[in-house]
Amino acid sequence: MLKEAHAILDAIDSSVYIKVPVTIEGLKAIKELKKQKINVTATAIYTKLQGFLAIASGVDYLAPYYNRMEILGTNSKNVVLSLRQEIERTNSNSKILGASYKTIEQINATFDSGAQAITFSPELVEQLLSSNTILKAIDDFQLDWKAIHGEKQINQL
Repeated sequence: MLKEAHAILDAIDSSVYIKVPVTIEGLKAIKELKKQKINVTATAIYTKLQGFLAIASGVDYLAPYYNRMEILGTNSKNVVLSLRQEIERTNSNSKILGASYKTIEQINATFDSGAQAITFSPELVEQLLSSNTILKAIDDFQLDWKAIHGEKQINQL
């Protein structure tokens, strides 16, 4: 993992965040990378304890896998909340980067639980920004404009 991390840093940029899974070997690599002042994202987090160990190892970001935890029957929201509480309790600089989403509700729950950032698919962005509610609001704005100003464009006012 260390060799791969340095290959990535050399090939891309020294400020890249290296993703390391929270496993026995992963925790060893995280500790060594942090000694070298390398940015690390602890990934493949499915449990509170994995996250707590990653926080104790000094990671920059924790990536709990929200949807995957739900599939396994884990209360994902509770895990994210517990990670946030542990960060606060230990006065850690770690941040939560939620990952693995299938719905907008999961994303909202992650932020409600205290995550600072998320990573999600372009399909979810499209779903979020093209909902019927948003599209109706745009149509309503256009109808209001026409009711007040007729067919005039802004540059004609």
